[in-house]
Amino acid sequence: MAEARSRQFIALSDSASLFVPSWRPTHLLDYILDSSAQPNPIVRYVGAAKGDQPQRINAFFNLAERAKFRPEVLSFFELQDGNPGSFFSGADIIFIDGGSTRNLLAIFREWGAVPALKDAYEARTVIVGASAGASMMFEWCLTDSIRTAIMPWEGIGLIPGTICVHHNARQERRQALSSFLSSGGARFPAYALDDGVGLHFEDGRLKRGVSAVPDARCAVIEERRGIPYYVELLALYNA
Repeated sequence: MAEARSRQFIALSDSASLFVPSWRPTHLLDYILDSSAQPNPIVRYVGAAKGDQPQRINAFFNLAERAKFRPEVLSFFELQDGNPGSFFSGADIIFIDGGSTRNLLAIFREWGAVPALKDAYEARTVIVGASAGASMMFEWCLTDSIRTAIMPWEGIGLIPGTICVHHNARQERRQALSSFLSSGGARFPAYALDDGVGLHFEDGRLKRGVSAVPDARCAVIEERRGIPYYVELLALYNA
């Protein structure tokens, strides 16, 4: 279990590895819950990137019954309180689901939720993001929010660097990341995550990689003499 005083962020390449069928164990979710100092943590779900899909929210509550955490939902589409300071207060873990990265960032910025999220992070609330929810946290990410194009998009900079989730899903993603890293506009280090992989950061630095899928890979890309240098992260902790 991580020390309570550290600021923690867990980036997941995909949310399917978390929302597993009932017949599969919730290993990755258990790992996330263990990152909190609370034995029965309050997990606040943000599904704005998917437009607050009812079936996904139901799946979140079903997970709570299986893994024994206290579920709450923050809906920007049905706000009871428009005060950004109340969006994340009282949560032990904030989970931001995947969907459209571009729309997610627009909603967060429109409602003043970016400073509120950063305040929660500084207050040692564990932040977890999957897919779009992970991508928005970095300085830069690769997104296909427009389905016909994969392009760089500026995030909120909670974590230094660049991220590319779903790296193994499409050849175009790998090509887009390689092009962006060579363009001079990317921030390093960069992370290329296969689906099934999570990255656990403490105080902005990578602590470990976590794998929920056999043979899933992650590459950490550094800049050396102006050239991207790929290092495969082999020491993935099996969730």
